[in-house]
Amino acid sequence: MKLVAHALSLAPDILCLQEVPQSRLVEINKLGYHMVYSQDFKGKRKETKNGYTCILTKHQPINQKIATLHTTTHRSLMTRIMYSFIRGITENHNASIISIRYQHHILQVASTRLSCAISMGDRLASLVSLANELDPTVPAIVCGDFNIVDSTFLNVISGWTRGFTLKGYFLNERKEFERVISQLGLTNIFKNQSTFLTKFPRLQFDHILIPEEARVVHQEIGKRTFGSDHRMLLVDIDLLH
Repeated sequence: MKLVAHALSLAPDILCLQEVPQSRLVEINKLGYHMVYSQDFKGKRKETKNGYTCILTKHQPINQKIATLHTTTHRSLMTRIMYSFIRGITENHNASIISIRYQHHILQVASTRLSCAISMGDRLASLVSLANELDPTVPAIVCGDFNIVDSTFLNVISGWTRGFTLKGYFLNERKEFERVISQLGLTNIFKNQSTFLTKFPRLQFDHILIPEEARVVHQEIGKRTFGSDHRMLLVDIDLLH
């Protein structure tokens, strides 16, 4: 809750969160914001709890929905050992999407976490699936932990645990993602910056994608991590028209 309290102290209009524990969901829902959430992790045992992806907004959502990005059951080593056996959870591969009225604009906001335990192709397909859930006539902001590993070396030594196909080892995931992001008319404003604990190797796991109609007034990567291995992303934007 320290991270959430710090973020809300900045009085954001919108706050997107991933991997929210079930125990914190009720507390967050009492903070005075409108909240939309989707189940990200499902606990398989009595002692394991669900995890959620959330959007908090000052503005009453006009529309809201939970999008299923894909329903494939993945059997990577990470899924079977780290998630299922050790942590006792399964992934749901969902995204929360809302539409709000902001000033004189209608704006879409999506928040998701793309699995790190699936192949590059499946992760890329998840982003395309999310894009297909958005209204192409309405500007959209897409936020989330995409779990893209920019380091070829790290992909080579960890891909076998994460369900990589042979093609995946030769695929430049960052270039493929940026190609899709560009086709959607969105901009990755934290491109080429590390959002992980360390700056080297550069690992931009976390993303805020903004539409062409938006202008960045201020952006920064938070210095404090509040116990997480990810840094908080902050951005102030204006919608131009």
